[in-house]
Amino acid sequence: MNLSRNLGYGGAALLLVLALWALANGVADVAWQPARTALARWEAAGSAPGAEALEQARAALALARTLDPLNPRYVQESARVREWAAIGLPPWETGTRDRLEDALAAYRDAIALRPTWPYAWAGLARAKLRLLQLDAEFERAVERAGALGPWEPEVLLALTEIDLLAEPLLAETASARVAAATERALRQQPREVIRLAARLGQADRLRPRLAGDKALEKQLEREARRSAAGNAR
Repeated sequence: MNLSRNLGYGGAALLLVLALWALANGVADVAWQPARTALARWEAAGSAPGAEALEQARAALALARTLDPLNPRYVQESARVREWAAIGLPPWETGTRDRLEDALAAYRDAIALRPTWPYAWAGLARAKLRLLQLDAEFERAVERAGALGPWEPEVLLALTEIDLLAEPLLAETASARVAAATERALRQQPREVIRLAARLGQADRLRPRLAGDKALEKQLEREARRSAAGNAR
């Protein structure tokens, strides 16, 4: 009788723990939504956010990580926010490098929690490019991102960015991998690739990849002019 009672108490305690865990997960998912929305907006605009927007995104993710500390998504998104904190700053300044090193550490943490998550590998590769750390870790990040997320839109755009900005600097294997990612991205999301190239000022590098597609070439010219006009203001 006592054994049955004890088992009953144990089962109830386990159910309570599971219910609290599910509640924390649900609240964490709600808590990080402002950061998710902000990151999507920054990516679409392609411009660095202000200090207040960065702080709001950091706070949302910090709360989510407190509620669900082992969720790799929140760790990886925290890395993205830290990377955005360095965008638009002079690359030679110590503060810029410190922010990027901080992002690198967070991407590594995210990879340790979920080694098969291609987004974290892509973010790690992009952050290392911004630090000009084109080393073995960079090449592994490029390889893992492409292998684990060969058709993931966000991953393809990250690898395309590396291709457009740094192809002449890359080792042969990494160069081939990001070039292949660019080709896949053009098949899957050509308009997004064109907007990315225009925003990066790399329209001339992308143009030969369009294979004579007149419609895409015209779009590239329009986006390049729009981006140039925006930069001139």
